[in-house]
Amino acid sequence: MMTINTLSLFTLAASLLCLTACKSSNPVEPESPFKQFQGVWLQQGYGQVLEITEENYRYYQVSEVSCLPSQQGTLEGLELSLDQFEVNTSQTQMKLQYHGNYTEFYLNKVSALPAQCLGETPAPSDPEYNFEVLWHTFNEQYAFFEQRNVNWAAAYAEFRPQVSASTTSAELKEIMVSMLSRFKEDHVSLTDEYLEYRAGEVPALLARIAQEFAAQSEVSTLDEYIAIQQQRILQILAVYLGGDVKQAANGQVIWGKLNDHTGYLALAQMQNFTESTDFDSQMAALESALDQVFADLSDTQSLVLDLRLNGGGMAESALRVARRMISQDTPVFSVSARDGTGFTPEQVIALSPAAQPWTGSIVVLTSSVTASAAEVQLLSLLSLPITVIGEKTAGIFSNRLVRQLPNGWHFSLSNEVYRDRDGVSYEASGFQPDIAMDVFLKSDRDAGTDAAIERALELLQ
Repeated sequence: MMTINTLSLFTLAASLLCLTACKSSNPVEPESPFKQFQGVWLQQGYGQVLEITEENYRYYQVSEVSCLPSQQGTLEGLELSLDQFEVNTSQTQMKLQYHGNYTEFYLNKVSALPAQCLGETPAPSDPEYNFEVLWHTFNEQYAFFEQRNVNWAAAYAEFRPQVSASTTSAELKEIMVSMLSRFKEDHVSLTDEYLEYRAGEVPALLARIAQEFAAQSEVSTLDEYIAIQQQRILQILAVYLGGDVKQAANGQVIWGKLNDHTGYLALAQMQNFTESTDFDSQMAALESALDQVFADLSDTQSLVLDLRLNGGGMAESALRVARRMISQDTPVFSVSARDGTGFTPEQVIALSPAAQPWTGSIVVLTSSVTASAAEVQLLSLLSLPITVIGEKTAGIFSNRLVRQLPNGWHFSLSNEVYRDRDGVSYEASGFQPDIAMDVFLKSDRDAGTDAAIERALELLQ
């Protein structure tokens, strides 16, 4: 591959300009390197086409029946959004890696936009057109029909006749929600101008707490009851940590010592480490917190990593944490994406260790709430001799592929397959714990104990 180093291109351009126009009062701005790659580029997987013109770029979300313009901007803006940009020597394939994303995207040069981008399309509000776009996008991009036991052709046969030109928006959403509900996974969603529907089932842990709420009368709302239970869990944790509970990164990183040789680290989420949504600010806050954590725990020989209340976030966060616990360059998992009737080539994600990695025995605590990027966290640690205690995890690893319908609604689906170092995917099945037990039981909370932490301490003594 021929790497396009934008810095050197800019430097060269500036030097040439200086030779010819240094005395000019109107210096010429260097051109974006993308300008020499004008044309149409079809992405492998992900259902996207990139069109590059002399000054701008535009992405199109495509399916067999649709072509919807999406992200667009200047070539300079595209360049700034990337960490890596390569084009092969024949200039027929492009590789892009966006800032904050460890996945590399490959695009092939094609002669023109797909036919569905060029002809007339139905009105954006057409309910039949919107249904077709939704169904075909899932049909072409969703990766887990078999694992989720979904017969998508049968779904079309059942629900397509329910949609006509006179179907109202409310009726259309109800039909779509009914069709999507059979996936039973939280990365499948549909959002109109009012509400987001997610197809995931209620995790067993939250279902138990909901049953507790229904059996009492002192607290009036479920949200309030859950908040009270979370506070009780933190109070119990404080006892195990000898009252010295430390928090950083906007409260998402919690740590302390369970005893002289055992540290404790809880990751509440894999995001929201600062009030800012800026990726670099988020990662800087996480890294700063991890510096504090592993400085405080540097004299410990074992660690309890608690992911029981972590429903996910940014997968990159998981890699930042894993780097602190590996001692050598390590391939940790692979990713591929649905691409037509097959999948894109697997990309192996490898990590280099932090400057001073922590090493020791690790116990990971999980629950049915542990999902998405929190499961990627566990996946990234499988090269280490860890023991998992708790409940089966949710089994949703893929990033959410977010798409727009012609009428402005949005939907998402799982199109990526994550596999461990042995080629095993845990999608739908989730991680099965080495030591299975229900966590945060009411009897434990009432007694002021945490059975999973107790079991971890027994194992690590």
